[in-house]
Parts: sequence; structure tokens; C-alpha cells
Amino acid sequence: TVKKIFGLTSSAADDETFQEGGCLKLLPAGTGGVVELPDGSKKDYSNGDVFTVNLGQKGFEFFQNDILLGSWSTEKLPGQLLAKLWLFDQHSSLEVLQACKNIEGSYISDAGPVVVNQRGCAITVNQKGGVKSGVVSGNSLMLGAVGYSQDGDIRFEDGSQWKRQS
Repeated sequence: TVKKIFGLTSSAADDETFQEGGCLKLLPAGTGGVVELPDGSKKDYSNGDVFTVNLGQKGFEFFQNDILLGSWSTEKLPGQLLAKLWLFDQHSSLEVLQACKNIEGSYISDAGPVVVNQRGCAITVNQKGGVKSGVVSGNSLMLGAVGYSQDGDIRFEDGSQWKRQS
């Protein structure tokens, strides 16, 4: 059997127990198994079920066959979160799909230059006033304010924008 655990943590040293975060566990048994959510609740599943994890502005939603199982808030976790996946079987394979637009590069805003570094869907933004961490989900940017990337530029709800330089 293959135990699979996906989670987010605020500590790079965190192990599969996710003491500094939360996780979704798939624990196989027989012709299915049990899925355990970050709050400790459990639900049975069958082989062939499809699990989806959606990232929102304030946390995650977990779906089983397109039916909402539950959600988990990340608001109380400090700093940037790291995604970790634990597979407990040497024969398992995994395909990770990046569901976010690459916005890494240099921009210019009304306040001056902006540099965006991106790793996966996590971003670090260097601009006048300091460094901020955020997340890109699809074409949306979550960095305190919500922005949207279109045609290379980033526009925010308050009307401000970053013009792409490179």
C-alpha cells in the first residue's frame, strides 16, 4: 500500500507530521482507504477517486470527485509556506502540475522599480518599502492586495499597476 501526504508548512525542517502546518493524508486499505484532513476528520475513499486541492486567498479547499470535503485556513501560519509531498512507496510516481502563471521579472510601478522572483507558485517581491511574499494562482496574484496578470502587466483592484520591463 502507498501512503501519500500533501501539506503546507512554515518550516523547511518539518517532516510528514506537519507540526508547523497542515496536511491531507491518503491512507490506503483494501479497495480504497481513508482520507484525513488537516482538522483530523476522516472519510473513506475508493480506488479511482480523484482528489483536488485548490489554493485560495485564505487557505485550501479539498475535494473528492469534485465534492467539497473540507477546507483549511492558512491565515495563522507565519511567513511564507512551503509545499511538501511525502510518498511512502518506491514504485509510486507523481506528476505535479503548475497551476499558475509565471510572472517572474522586472516591472515599473508609480512607486518605482519592482522585481518579482518566483519558485513554483510562490513569489517574493522586492520594491521600495521592502520585500513581500505572495502566491500566484492561475492569473491572479495574492500579495496583500489582489492583482491580475494580463498581457505581461499586473493590475490591482485599487487601479494601480506594474508595467513589465523584462
